[in-house]
Amino acid sequence: MIEFASSAPFTVGLEEELLLVDPETLQLTPVAAEVLAALGAGPSVGHEAYAAELELRSAPSDRVAGSVDELRSLRARVAAAGATLLGAGVHPSGRYGDAPLVELDRYRRVD
Repeated sequence: MIEFASSAPFTVGLEEELLLVDPETLQLTPVAAEVLAALGAGPSVGHEAYAAELELRSAPSDRVAGSVDELRSLRARVAAAGATLLGAGVHPSGRYGDAPLVELDRYRRVD
């Protein structure tokens, strides 16, 4: 007979990287630092490589619905801080250099 060890239940955590755009023109807007300052410190919202991008992160949850709800809440907090978010892999009309990198060594190595 094979005995299996018990372990903690599976959890899920979600993250999404969203572009920051001007609410009228929808052009990239490098305001990540300002939005993060308005939100205060915390593990759920942070920089990504570009100054016109944020990463939202849910805490580990035992339910996908819980993680989805948390991301929805994070998007609302970011919007309340004055940001307009766009979910796209790349900006539809953005060109190389339109979005400056965040001023941290780890991101300068990406360029």
